[in-house]
Amino acid sequence: MTRRKILIVEDEVLVRCGLRSMVNWEKLGLDVIGDASNGKEALEIYEKEKPDIVMTDIKMPVMDGLELIEKIREQDQSTRIVLLTCYEEFSYLMRAMKLGVSDYILKLKMKPDEIEKAMEKVCKELEQKNPDSENETKAVQDKSDLFGQYVFYHQINENTFREQLKKLDFQVSEKSYRICRMEIANYKEVCEKTKDEQGALIQFLIFNMTEEILGKYKNGELIRENEKNYLLLIEETEEDNQKTKTILKEIARVLREHIMAQVCWKISGVGRSWTELSDRYQECKKNETEKQKEDQKAQNLKQLSIEIYKAKEYIDQHLADKLTLNQVAEIVCLSPNYFSSMWKKEMQVGFVDYITEQRVEKAKELFATTDLRTHEVAELTGFGDDSYFSKIFRKVSGKNPGSFRKRNIL
Repeated sequence: MTRRKILIVEDEVLVRCGLRSMVNWEKLGLDVIGDASNGKEALEIYEKEKPDIVMTDIKMPVMDGLELIEKIREQDQSTRIVLLTCYEEFSYLMRAMKLGVSDYILKLKMKPDEIEKAMEKVCKELEQKNPDSENETKAVQDKSDLFGQYVFYHQINENTFREQLKKLDFQVSEKSYRICRMEIANYKEVCEKTKDEQGALIQFLIFNMTEEILGKYKNGELIRENEKNYLLLIEETEEDNQKTKTILKEIARVLREHIMAQVCWKISGVGRSWTELSDRYQECKKNETEKQKEDQKAQNLKQLSIEIYKAKEYIDQHLADKLTLNQVAEIVCLSPNYFSSMWKKEMQVGFVDYITEQRVEKAKELFATTDLRTHEVAELTGFGDDSYFSKIFRKVSGKNPGSFRKRNIL
């Protein structure tokens, strides 16, 4: 094993000492060549010792972690950097990503095994002589682009897909796999909380956290579909689906705890060949009963006026918001009275009743595909008050939220 040098940078003495003592650096093939209390001290050690790895805090006196990384990157791109960060510092990760950070460790949940995993990942990168983290990002993007061309847009044939996949070290066998489609239900809210309007940081965190969990099972690949949807391919059989459920629940829990993301899953049946990939993907999006409903809805929509179609589209996209007849009528440029009569005539259901039914359907989906609490589901579906939500849910569905969840849980 090639021995590597690591520098620890942390302004809190107890944390610094803890990092030195809590990890078996010798076992990992790492020599701690020094520690520093700020970026300025660390830079002086770096320039003398040229460590392979720098583990650094973000907020420090004299020179903070980000400035230290910038100074290091001015001199080389090969030094691997691992951040020590807190929940409230996630906004700094955007800048850190651009500077080429290999990984991060949450200080509040810092445990020896988590540090060891991060170090093993970094050492593996060094062994593979992959000095630029952009290579790893590019590999992830290549896989997503390839699936987009084959599964989403049908731009390439199966033979081309197979040939390209062989070059990307894909970890899932086509002999027995499931597709699990993940939706970030509160994506806009996550963007606001992480101060990440473009979504680059969110994508980085989702891949980082998910791949850490998949690493324990060694049989999964994550593919980006769009900003709020991801496909997780898991190698398994019909008889061994409990492991898939365990993985999905763990991913949902970690994303909720770390970036407050509320995750919904849709799971396909087992695929036996890449030939079935598109079918399995469509199966994730809707089952056959849902497809029939969608076909009927599509037929009905063709008969709608432009105003009612736009109103329906707006309502369906804003179920979590407060919706009033006057507000929606104004959006489609109709008087409230005329809009109300048009709506009931074309939709065959009252304005308020339609919104209530759609909110309950969305709640059912969240109960079946997430472990969100009742008050969280109520908030996401526009009910706000969970006691009122429970009353309406039971009235529409015939079951209270708890009973429905027990019968339909992931």
